[in-house]
Amino acid sequence: MNKDKTQLFYAGLNQEKITALTAYGFSIGTLPIRYLGLPLMHRKLKISEYSPLLDKLNSRFNFWATKSLSFTGRCLLIKTVVTGTVNFGHRPSSYPGLH
Repeated sequence: MNKDKTQLFYAGLNQEKITALTAYGFSIGTLPIRYLGLPLMHRKLKISEYSPLLDKLNSRFNFWATKSLSFTGRCLLIKTVVTGTVNFGHRPSSYPGLH
């Protein structure tokens, strides 16, 4: 693990535990940060905040459409990408009431 590229994020820790974490040499990060073009937050994302991901998916679909995939190959590719996107969108932090 590269200490220069890694940040620690914490919540609900007292100062003693925070000091112990910094002894490992990692910098302390703060939210929001971006992952896969989406902001990671403590709350559920708004529809408008999904636009970077949707734009990226749209451009990938357009690129893939120009490739010489069979119909079955295109269906499988779309199914895989959409399933992965749905699974990412339903990660535990997006459930109401979880913080």
